[in-house]
Amino acid sequence: MQESTTNIVVLKVATASEITLERVKQHLATSIEGQEATFDDHTLQELTDMACVKKIYKFSLDNSVKLSNKRQNIGNGNKSATTEMQHAERQILGIMALRGAT
Repeated sequence: MQESTTNIVVLKVATASEITLERVKQHLATSIEGQEATFDDHTLQELTDMACVKKIYKFSLDNSVKLSNKRQNIGNGNKSATTEMQHAERQILGIMALRGAT
């Protein structure tokens, strides 16, 4: 990992009972300099670079998604970003499924 990394998601799958959440947190605190954040949809949406994701998975949102975003954006705050993320998730899962099948 480069020193310029700004966002990182760590997933630890414990297979032994002696690996506790507190031990993992202590290890990460000594290994990674940064601030811990809750992993939820809102945080993930804020940290996701959609341009980079679209480039990596080679997809774009079609006009129906963009039209849906415009309709929902009228008086609904940040719903268009949520809708875009939901459509992106579906496309990425489909792409991953197809790549895994070949």
